[in-house]
Amino acid sequence: MPVVQLKVPQAWRVGRVTFRPPGWLATHADLNAADSDLATVQFLEWAREGIEGHSASTAEVRVRWPEKETQPTIDAAIENVRDSIAVLLLYQHARYPTLNRDVQQFGVHGDIGATAWRFTVTERRRILVAGHHWLGIIGDWEFSRDDVRAFRTDPRFAYLDRALRTSPLRRTEFQRRAIMAVRSCSLATPMLREQLRVVLLATALEALLSAEVSPGGRHERGEFFRIAQRASYLFCGEPDHRYPSRPPCPYLHAKSERALTRALEERAKRGEQPVCSYFWHVFDLLQDRNDALHSARERFGHRRLSWHAITTEQVILYALEWANVRGASTLSELQAEFDGFVQAGTAVSP
Repeated sequence: MPVVQLKVPQAWRVGRVTFRPPGWLATHADLNAADSDLATVQFLEWAREGIEGHSASTAEVRVRWPEKETQPTIDAAIENVRDSIAVLLLYQHARYPTLNRDVQQFGVHGDIGATAWRFTVTERRRILVAGHHWLGIIGDWEFSRDDVRAFRTDPRFAYLDRALRTSPLRRTEFQRRAIMAVRSCSLATPMLREQLRVVLLATALEALLSAEVSPGGRHERGEFFRIAQRASYLFCGEPDHRYPSRPPCPYLHAKSERALTRALEERAKRGEQPVCSYFWHVFDLLQDRNDALHSARERFGHRRLSWHAITTEQVILYALEWANVRGASTLSELQAEFDGFVQAGTAVSP
């Protein structure tokens, strides 16, 4: 199937999907209608029109084709393509961090789009302004051969590649969390309303770093605090070089939001103002998620949304790095490591 707006220079395997350069399908498929009956000729003509219209890259998924009830197989293949595209979108932003996430996108039909809204401004019957407002993608995205080589050597994306190639029933807990986080993040496109984008980005963080909630339970503000702590722990330094010769950080050592507030007040009395942008970026996103869902807040602003998207992707990338280095399979392993770090320092009690 075609991947809208995407161009790759060579065959590129991501999970169970192989992305092919533009024009590959037209040369790969046998469209020769010689010695065929009329129905076959008409079918091949119809197929040729669709295939030759592929100006972008093609996503190939190998499947066992059933004799009956083919729709479930097609649906599963499309989901495989969507997951691999989500990984490529994350890779695009990791490789090109200054890229404007609101204008460069690619994906399957229906997941992305672009539109020019025509508008007219009038004062009584007099036309003051007439124009177009563009929303969504603005052009193709083309990866280079260097991008393909770098992807294959990046341990974070090697982790995702292995997770996607693993059968869903055999994936570890943390592989499932990582895939769900990448999926949710990729869906937060500029074609959606602001509050929906906030909810999807927060969902990505919760899927990745939130502990299990018992049936009938619900996420409290305290769980947001713990997610922000886990994310901050991943942010602060490489997996084996966190906090060399540094004093305890109140953001990580506080056992509750109340304890953190008291610790910061004590430091303020001593003339200190420790501010952790990592912690507050994550916490603010989760708080905005609450405002969107429970207070029906609609507007968050372009700059704030951009920071939310950047923060979410960075947390995912650091979590992938940690999981790959540790060989971890569960979130509890991250929590145990975090608890050990806190116990080695001076925890701030509730």
